[in-house]
Amino acid sequence: MAAFLRTTARLTVIASVGLLLTACGDNNPVLGKWEMSKAATKEQQDAAIFGETVEFTAGAMVPSNGFPAVPVSYKHDGDTWFIVTADGHSITAHRTKNDLTLEVPMLGSVPFVKAKG
Repeated sequence: MAAFLRTTARLTVIASVGLLLTACGDNNPVLGKWEMSKAATKEQQDAAIFGETVEFTAGAMVPSNGFPAVPVSYKHDGDTWFIVTADGHSITAHRTKNDLTLEVPMLGSVPFVKAKG
């Protein structure tokens, strides 16, 4: 009986931590799949090193250009979010309603919109 209670308690803690982490992720407006805005200029399209679409998960940036997923973490200062790679480089993200503008160092800004479906 004691072993059953310990197992139940452990599973409850694991499930609670998982739910807490999931709930925290919901506050990150960068998470999700994004596609380049049709309003992007030629220069902005050229600066989109991620490809036509990019997906941000809780721990990775998944580009559509054939490159592998990149481990990332997220930081923010007010409404400005920073997508930080393992080597310390960061991309600044500005979110408004269904738009996301990524500021790529030395390349400029690239506008994205929330992907459908």
